[in-house]
Amino acid sequence: MSWPNVGRHPLGATAVGRNKAEALTERLQPDFPHLRIEAHATSLQGLLQDNLEILDQADLIISATGDWSTESLLNRWHIAGGRSIPIVYGWTEAHACAGHAVAIAGEGGCFQCHIGRTGVPSFKVVDWLEDGDEESQEEPACGAHYSPYGPVELSYITAMVGDLALQCLLTPPHRSFSRAFAASHDRIEGLGGRWSKQWTAEQATGGDVSGVRTLDRSWPRTGCSACKTQPGKS
Repeated sequence: MSWPNVGRHPLGATAVGRNKAEALTERLQPDFPHLRIEAHATSLQGLLQDNLEILDQADLIISATGDWSTESLLNRWHIAGGRSIPIVYGWTEAHACAGHAVAIAGEGGCFQCHIGRTGVPSFKVVDWLEDGDEESQEEPACGAHYSPYGPVELSYITAMVGDLALQCLLTPPHRSFSRAFAASHDRIEGLGGRWSKQWTAEQATGGDVSGVRTLDRSWPRTGCSACKTQPGKS
């Protein structure tokens, strides 16, 4: 937990310098005593090596690391196990003007099918002019970096990811699909962005499409290098 996290994380300033998983567990467990909440202060590599049963026994896995090397490893583990349990991946675009939630199930594409070799998704909602897509900005004089959005902007995206996670628990999907969120046109335009051609082409027709909205999209198999190792899935 670092100072730039404070403005958009459930943990506050008292947790700065601590492991997020451990600090969040200590906060949540007293509030929900009927649950067993565990923290594992390790990387995914460490979890796969030392505590693999945690993932094997899960009903659902949610990955919100935003780190391609980690999520690529998780995807390959998922494929090797036959993709028997769903995984929900979630991430934001710049300025939290758009967000994505992807449910990877037994059929359809694996996560890598629509993610490039460097971790860049094949689909985005917003295009930015010049350096408008910079996730962090620098404060004048002091040189500190910050992300120009907070919990209000993030709340739309976290709610979407959470809703998709509940959907996958209550009605596990058989085929992979994605859900995308877009902020209002006025907010995107005010920050120097515009809807991408992909987003404009895939929006539902009819009605006023200038406001906040979400769109469900397919996530088909593309025959990427990762899912080629899992025969028999389409």
